[in-house]
Amino acid sequence: MHSGQHQVSANRELRFGSGGTGFALHDDSAQGGNGTAGRAGGMSNTDQLALAENEYGQKFRAAPGTADTVALATLDQYNPISVSQNREYAGLMYERGGAVGVTPGAPGQPCTSSGCSSQPFLMKSAVPSGARILAYWHTHGAASGGFTYDFFSEADVNLANYVGNIYGGSGGYVGTPAGNAYFIGANALNPTNYSANQLYPAIIRTQRFVGHVDVW
Repeated sequence: MHSGQHQVSANRELRFGSGGTGFALHDDSAQGGNGTAGRAGGMSNTDQLALAENEYGQKFRAAPGTADTVALATLDQYNPISVSQNREYAGLMYERGGAVGVTPGAPGQPCTSSGCSSQPFLMKSAVPSGARILAYWHTHGAASGGFTYDFFSEADVNLANYVGNIYGGSGGYVGTPAGNAYFIGANALNPTNYSANQLYPAIIRTQRFVGHVDVW
């Protein structure tokens, strides 16, 4: 996931939580739902859906609260774009002044038969001065060849470890063409400790389900 070549300018960001912009995404889990990201209908005046547009004309939602909530809202918006274009999108999450923020996503090159790639750290310039990098997020393009890519790749795990070791961050998030979002913690798994046939079962056991995200 490291060969994306498109730079996204850093003149847009979203901030969440206390001290943020008040963007909100309805979540039916708060009303006893199944924990999936909710839709825009039925929101109160204090729970309005906010839309922002990045340089590529894509609209993405923002949700207040924890890093998981912010990541889920971001992946929920970018995943359908990623699937329809069959390319990964990636960005960074950060914390500043008690609020969790997220950068817009940088698009990777279109996926090929040999795989997909993206570079969340292309968006490092969009992280505000004084903010601490918490995690990275990315999508996995479209399902192909009977595979749904419903787990982190070895490169993804290595990047989660990098975020922890270099920035003291928590790890990484992924949205998949199967409609799922997952988190993997920094240094929760070291790929060099596993043989090829052991690695992906270990990743699947280690990654944590965060919620469902849109596909179309």
